[in-house]
Amino acid sequence: MSDYPIEEKQYQNLILNNLQNPKTEAEEETWNHFIEEIPMDSEKHFMWRTLLE
Repeated sequence: MSDYPIEEKQYQNLILNNLQNPKTEAEEETWNHFIEEIPMDSEKHFMWRTLLE
């Protein structure tokens, strides 16, 4: 998932939709873990942070 080009609006919308509408409690927990733990370079980290704020 960290390889998604989050600079592109279509991927931002896809990711935000999935974050906002988890289908199960397990999926929600997985997203939470993903957000907290995914390793990424500083440029991607800034883009993710901007997207999620």
